[in-house]
Amino acid sequence: MKIKTITCHDVYNYGASLQAYALQQFLLSLGHDVEIIDYKPDYMRIHYKFWYVPKSSHYYAKSEKSVIFKFMLCCYFAPKRFATYGRKVEFDRFRNKYLKLTKRYNSYSELAQDAPEANVYIAGSDQIWNCSLPNGKDPAYFLQFGDGKIKRISYAASFAIPEIPKEYKSCIKQWLSVFNAISVREHTGLSILKSLDIENGVEVMDPVFLLSKEKWMNFIGERYIKKKYILVYDLYLNDNRLEREAKRLSEQNDLEIIAIDGNVKCKYAHKNISNAGPNHFVNLIENAEYVITNSFHATAFSLIFNKPFRVYYKFGNVSRISDILCHLGLSDCLNCETHDYEFEWETVNKKLSRLIESSFEFLEEHLK
Repeated sequence: MKIKTITCHDVYNYGASLQAYALQQFLLSLGHDVEIIDYKPDYMRIHYKFWYVPKSSHYYAKSEKSVIFKFMLCCYFAPKRFATYGRKVEFDRFRNKYLKLTKRYNSYSELAQDAPEANVYIAGSDQIWNCSLPNGKDPAYFLQFGDGKIKRISYAASFAIPEIPKEYKSCIKQWLSVFNAISVREHTGLSILKSLDIENGVEVMDPVFLLSKEKWMNFIGERYIKKKYILVYDLYLNDNRLEREAKRLSEQNDLEIIAIDGNVKCKYAHKNISNAGPNHFVNLIENAEYVITNSFHATAFSLIFNKPFRVYYKFGNVSRISDILCHLGLSDCLNCETHDYEFEWETVNKKLSRLIESSFEFLEEHLK
């Protein structure tokens, strides 16, 4: 069967790249002909652009009036913007080596005018339906292209917010009406679907869980950091609970703190890594003694590799993390203040296997 998936596959984000790869690999393992639609509209091509000034910036209006001012402004932000350019190189290498892509589509109109042929379109995982981001308002991610006879399903799509803003409800409800089957990644996603009078939604696991631990081990290669360490992956660097727990474990176990950083370095880490690609990200989690994070996919891979972890999260859209921890009986790992938390991995793995099996069944049923 010829399948085309669409997701945010090339935005220099670990989870986005890895879930795209995982869904592709699982579908290939079922014997299907699979390609990811290489859809990159303007709002997804801003990374590492020297001349980019966001419209939300206080300086946007002035930068549009004066080329000299814009040049000086971009020079000022360049060191921060290009601090992780080494990461871009690794992500580009990953994309070219591991992702099977269609031709490039730079806009929705291009995609609608020349949609790729397929038997099935799949709207992939991660936050593709998050209305607080441009992609959550983009008809492309709701499969509003191509022949109407082509089967359309979603796999583990995420709204990533508690509810759809009123101004988007009618439109999204209409867009979702073309789907033959809908699955979402979080339980809150089912509630959102019901608020749109869609009762047949199914909750499934993120695509990274579709690949076994052994397959991920083959993917990551040799150990990236030779010494023993605690891994910190902090997306926001504004919650000192991560710092406290990392330092406590470091002192207690005589371990260095290794951080995967972004434009801003993690100040309490003994070593910051700014050029890690997706395979390095998985490698660093698999070989860590402990993982301290506020990232969904760092949590997911900690579960896959049975790594002791802590998740500290203080924002409202925590469901993408809290739901999976609840399913696995690990809710106490979220914002945990207990130092000596014991993981019963045998029990966790049994629950995880049942959830993964039901996800297999959803895909197999709708791809017959």
